[in-house]
Amino acid sequence: MDLIEKYPKATIVLQMPEKTEESDWKNIRDWYILSRHQFILCLGHIDDIQKAVELNIPCFYGYPIETFASLRAFMRLGVSYVRLGPPLVFQLDKVMSVLGESGPKIRGIANIAYMDRLPHENGISGAWIRPEDLDKYDPYFYSIE
Repeated sequence: MDLIEKYPKATIVLQMPEKTEESDWKNIRDWYILSRHQFILCLGHIDDIQKAVELNIPCFYGYPIETFASLRAFMRLGVSYVRLGPPLVFQLDKVMSVLGESGPKIRGIANIAYMDRLPHENGISGAWIRPEDLDKYDPYFYSIE
């Protein structure tokens, strides 16, 4: 709650890797309301994603999504955002066609490297985001943390 009061215009991402108890969801819902809906959940369990979607709280899976089958599954679950890992991060045009206009938005984390270091035709040479490459991601990513 201190962060919500200190940064009233910021979007707060609450990372919750452990499965959330049913009793905690009332508090989470209350915090979401008190934050004036400037709150996103980064979740590690499918059950928690389903509960957040049921409560209309924006959420995403905290681990990188690496296949189109997984991407479609998270879309069906109703996540608000996705975090991509290789090889999807190298197929952003195709990812965008799968997501469509109304699908989840892509969130990135600039300081995490995900395995691949091969050069690719699109100029993106790794699954991490270098400051000098931010412009290459602008058309695709909703936010880069």
